[in-house]
Amino acid sequence: MKTTIVLGAAVALGCISNAQAILISGTDVGAVDTFMCAKNSTNSSQGYEEDFVKTCTGKTVTLANNIGITDAGLLSEGIYSAINVTPNAPGYFLLKFGTGNTGNDMLVFENLADLNYLVWTDDQLAAALVPSNHVNSISHYTFGGTTTTVPEPATLSLLGLGLLGLGAARRRRSATGGQ
Repeated sequence: MKTTIVLGAAVALGCISNAQAILISGTDVGAVDTFMCAKNSTNSSQGYEEDFVKTCTGKTVTLANNIGITDAGLLSEGIYSAINVTPNAPGYFLLKFGTGNTGNDMLVFENLADLNYLVWTDDQLAAALVPSNHVNSISHYTFGGTTTTVPEPATLSLLGLGLLGLGAARRRRSATGGQ
């Protein structure tokens, strides 16, 4: 039984994720957000953007805010770029690039981890075939309707440990004749 508990604890500790924090000019901006898709757009109206985000993610979204980069204070250091957002709610953000770009000029990222900052890398932009990093603005979208919360790995680990303990207790009880 002790071996089972020790093994369960080791598995639980192994499941807890260690997200790497990124510092830009001494500010902890969290982790890099997940790149979803890119598009060479012909339009930038709110309805067009919402349709693009919905097509890319499969979720209905609503605009939380538009952020003009010159107004909001882009943080950039090395390959990392980030911007502080309000409201800090889970959602998607759309990077929009200025005039003069050819190719993809709208990129969708998913932001679920550190909700205070939207974070991307030059490598993500290059992989999406964006020729330069002169971001003009960002549209920050939150999920529309109801959302499903996903449990943290630590919560799942605790659930697993509890089930392991129940199984061990039942096994022990049946081995002693159910007393």
